[in-house]
Amino acid sequence: MRKVLLLSFLMMIVSAALAHAQCSSALSASGPTFNSTFLSPTNGGFGTASLTLNGANATVHANTLGMLDTATLTLMQGTTPLFAFTDQTNTFRKGAFSRTLTLDPALAAAIAANPSAFSLALDTGRGVVLTSPLMMSTGAILTGRLTGMSGANGSVLLSFGAPINQSGDVPIDFDVVSSGAGNNINSLQLLSADNTPLFSLGNNLTATNGRITGTVVVNSVFAQQLLSNPCGLSVAVNNANGPALTGTLAAGQEVFIPVAGSTAGLLGNRWKTDLNLFNADTSGTGTTAMVQFIPTGASLASASSTSSLLLAPRGGAATRDITTSMFNGMNGIGALRIISSGTVFANARIYDDQTANGKGTLGQSVPGLTRSQAVRNGVLVGLTSVQSGASGANAIGAQNARTNIGFFNPNDSATTIAAELRDGNGTVIGTQLITLGPFQHTQMALAGANGLFTSETSDFTGRAVTFLASQPLFAYASIVDNDSGDASFVLPQSLD
Repeated sequence: MRKVLLLSFLMMIVSAALAHAQCSSALSASGPTFNSTFLSPTNGGFGTASLTLNGANATVHANTLGMLDTATLTLMQGTTPLFAFTDQTNTFRKGAFSRTLTLDPALAAAIAANPSAFSLALDTGRGVVLTSPLMMSTGAILTGRLTGMSGANGSVLLSFGAPINQSGDVPIDFDVVSSGAGNNINSLQLLSADNTPLFSLGNNLTATNGRITGTVVVNSVFAQQLLSNPCGLSVAVNNANGPALTGTLAAGQEVFIPVAGSTAGLLGNRWKTDLNLFNADTSGTGTTAMVQFIPTGASLASASSTSSLLLAPRGGAATRDITTSMFNGMNGIGALRIISSGTVFANARIYDDQTANGKGTLGQSVPGLTRSQAVRNGVLVGLTSVQSGASGANAIGAQNARTNIGFFNPNDSATTIAAELRDGNGTVIGTQLITLGPFQHTQMALAGANGLFTSETSDFTGRAVTFLASQPLFAYASIVDNDSGDASFVLPQSLD
């Protein structure tokens, strides 16, 4: 019975968008996706695989670095092989493999009900077999605009995690940010369409600067109700006198700015970030957006969130120097997550502000990216690193520049990244393996003592970094001129 309830919850994720088309939904019709990561300690090989279920159809994608194309991929239950995805016709080619098959419906249901009981086994072709259990990818989100008396407003965000036990119980992280409601808000309640209380997400909460956060665990039946018809529910943020803020729920949309912030640079730079938002929807009273700033090296739990930004239909908002205007003067860099119930486009401009010295600004544009634009593998090209301090005509190839490289993991579980530095001949001259926690950002120099590739200390131009990640993520490079501070932003090209 427990597996039936969990399977019902997972299958509802697949069908919610179609069954409730009248309710704004971001729930994917492609079905749940499970991920595996393979590490080979004997030869430095690295591999990733994902399995997506759509009913009884299973689509598997796999990529490897440092492994032979004779590798095979097998579905396992415990120590028992169940099904080989590879065969004489379907093989790895240049380290990549993709195939869609129809499984026995009972097997597909069992995988959906208890993915951790299954694993993928990768035979590297070098006498080493690596196994990795299936792990469910990032869950759905719901969001809502909150309003109250005397102009009080805010946003609520509910983030659904993966089932945590055989009963299918689901953790829900909640984040409420508000303006004008004070710090005496102390509880969060879900209501039915007729305002009947259904469930308390949190009691005896403490607000800080109008923000309350926390986690609650619900059973699979209630999670199914929330995901299948979020527009039929509303949320109340209460204080001692009753509801201070109320609003309806809808499926949330996400846009990510993979790097943003405000910080001093190495050569007297003063880097700042402007954010631009645009509501692509043409109807309704507008769309609200919640903007979260996740500092480098931190987690989503420590993210700073803004209160509601109301965007009119086909309207937008421009915010200059976000760390001052949105996040109370926070210093440092990180990533931005923008959540709304509508279709919002975004971009940012990161620039060296020298206006105080009468020199204006020089900067780079950073696009807003959706979760579907995150990549498992790719290549960053045209990278330069001049460590010698030479300038002007004395720099190699007159390219006196340095490269910073960054990654942001938008998933609610850890992600491992294998990176290779290649020269113009395609030769691998450096390798690195790093792990990012859930919703974690990192940025570092490309080379040198504090860089991604610490063994590379010579000056170079025109090199490339290829990478492979265990889950889709955002990668980028920023090439900065050492003399002028001018910067170019580089996104990866997919190797699929």
